[in-house]
Order: sequence, then C-alpha cells, then structure tokens
Amino acid sequence: DQAVILDDASDDETVNLCKRSLSTVPHQIVVNSEPGFHNEITLRKQLWNLAAATRPDWILVLDADEIFDDEIISALPHLLANPEADSYSFRLYDMWNETCYREDVFWQAHNYYRP
Repeated sequence: DQAVILDDASDDETVNLCKRSLSTVPHQIVVNSEPGFHNEITLRKQLWNLAAATRPDWILVLDADEIFDDEIISALPHLLANPEADSYSFRLYDMWNETCYREDVFWQAHNYYRP
C-alpha cells in the first residue's frame, strides 16, 4: 500500500501535515508549482496518473476535505477482497456541520452513486 499526495501549490501546512500523518506509510508527495484548481479535471488526471504509476490493485481518490464514515474501516477489507468487483461508488455529502448536509438545487451529489 502507498499514499500518493498531490498538493496543488498550497501555501499552508498541507505538505508538512501529510508528511507527519504518513510517517509510517510509504508515500510520495508531488507539489505543483502553480495552482490548477481552475481546471479540476487536469488535477484529477494528474493524480490518477501518479497513483496508477504505482501499479496498485486498487486506487482510492479523496480530496483533502473529504472523509469516510467510520464504518468503512471494517467494511473496506471485505470490499477489496471481492474478486467480482472492479470499482465501487460512493455518495458525496456536502456537510454544513456535524449533522446537517447541503441539499438544494445546486448541490445534489448525495442523490447519486458515482465512481
């Protein structure tokens, strides 16, 4: 297993936080010199290519502000061991606070499963 981190020219402590958090995990951190947030698809392709280059069995892509429910810890080994699965999809909730998520005409990602 390996973590691949793509930092989009952040000016905060993201890289140092990743280094500390992943000190016991094999990882690579790539830092872009110029931000590319205006072209998200290019960033996602860059991250995908970096991750794919490690030749993993599975790739999990998360933005820095995305988290899983705690239940994933026990479910993940079973999901990854399923020989008939080649992808999994998750709903995306935009949380306003600990218990409320955004639901309006502009944000409905939680209504769909997408890889």
